[in-house]
Amino acid sequence: MRLTFVAALCLSGTSALAATVQSINAEVEKVKHNDWPSATYDTEPITYFDGKQVPALPQITDEAEFSQTKYLVGSESPYCPHCINFKPTYQTLYEYYYTSNVPVNNNTIPPTFEEYYGLKFYTINCIYKNDICRKQGITAYPTTILYKNGEPLASLRGTKQMNQVADMIENALESENPGIRPLHPLLPAPGATSRPVPQNVPQDKVPTDESQKPLNAGGK
Repeated sequence: MRLTFVAALCLSGTSALAATVQSINAEVEKVKHNDWPSATYDTEPITYFDGKQVPALPQITDEAEFSQTKYLVGSESPYCPHCINFKPTYQTLYEYYYTSNVPVNNNTIPPTFEEYYGLKFYTINCIYKNDICRKQGITAYPTTILYKNGEPLASLRGTKQMNQVADMIENALESENPGIRPLHPLLPAPGATSRPVPQNVPQDKVPTDESQKPLNAGGK
């Protein structure tokens, strides 16, 4: 089974929509005439979360990438104010999941979260890759879409809270790995560089985001 998750940015208000669509269409024309600055396609810088290095968010450049992983998460065309506002939420959520632990097995080196669950985050530039976005039915920014086997499973339109996007991911993970993941994990604030510490819990007793049960305790 393969699940794919994609996010795009939504607009509020008819006048704002018309103005932004006009602006986006103008940028699409620039791309068609090779009049778009190359810096637009530069990847995001490497970041750190909980002291761990996090690779830059990869960009979708081929429609086939939607079905190459079990879960795929992407954010689209951050050129409107709503997209810019959503970007820190999406980036921090990516860093949170990338550095998350998985159920332990004392006999093996634990895989990364991405390897264990097949969860990958991506971004797609809907100006540069307008044809792909149109084929995927993306008409507003931002929109967050969860795919399963290359087909849309769930979606969110507009700038959403981090927990709303995380709920989409956790519900999908729970369906294949019952009881292993917390359905409502304690999430960082957008822009944070580490996990939040639960209140009234000593620092050395802070639980991880996983149950830390053996692999044979469920799911895997």
